[in-house]
Amino acid sequence: MPEHILTSDAVASIRDIAAHYEMSELAIGDFFDLVLNGQSPHLHLFVSESRKDIKLLAQERLAENNRLASLALLTFMEAVFMADYDRRVHKRERTDLGRAFRALNKECENNRRLGKGKASPSFQYDILELWKKHNSETKSKISDFKKMFEYRHWLAHGRQFLFKQEWKKYNFQAIYTLATDILEFF
Repeated sequence: MPEHILTSDAVASIRDIAAHYEMSELAIGDFFDLVLNGQSPHLHLFVSESRKDIKLLAQERLAENNRLASLALLTFMEAVFMADYDRRVHKRERTDLGRAFRALNKECENNRRLGKGKASPSFQYDILELWKKHNSETKSKISDFKKMFEYRHWLAHGRQFLFKQEWKKYNFQAIYTLATDILEFF
């Protein structure tokens, strides 16, 4: 049997991620308020900038904070699902979802041994799909989460490909709300 997912004491909770996001939002706002009021010890960084440019920069920093916190939250959720998959497989959980995960795990083990096909389960296309199939209560939430996960790919991979307009609705608060709804099922 393959090794279980290793867990760390350094894992942030969803509350930790939300608190960090909120504190960062406040700190960015306070920093730029001091700059705009001429009270910051860092005014030398903005000597050639107009008030309008400084306000735009503040908005950009807040948007970047939102994207980084969103990425942290989405990767946290991926880890939750992967740990759940591992637990259900190795504890031999006797539910429909547990059996489906074990069948997927066996297929991947056979593929690794034979050197063909997928050697590990796809989070987005295997694990989330099995969740949708075997848990009708979460089906629509998992579907929404899968769509958000495309946004996560864009964030995680250097924002190299074109931003899809449908992702504009994804911000930290929307992701946090869906994540907390999904976590109720664990």
